[in-house]
Amino acid sequence: MTPSVGRIVHFQHPDVGVCPALITAVTDEGDVYLTVCPPGHPPAPLNDAHNEPIAVPFAETATDRHWSWPPLVES
Repeated sequence: MTPSVGRIVHFQHPDVGVCPALITAVTDEGDVYLTVCPPGHPPAPLNDAHNEPIAVPFAETATDRHWSWPPLVES
């Protein structure tokens, strides 16, 4: 699959675990900018200590500070 703006993905947060996230931009390299929805907290853009957006790399499986596609659920 190809990442695109508006898609819901998983972000592996090092402290919280898997969080749903919304892709807000995609780089030419395929990294993405995310708004992350940690459990019990309001959604927030993923920024660094200087409040600059962080481009997040892809990982096939859950890897800290990476995004991945949610697994398909069969009904």
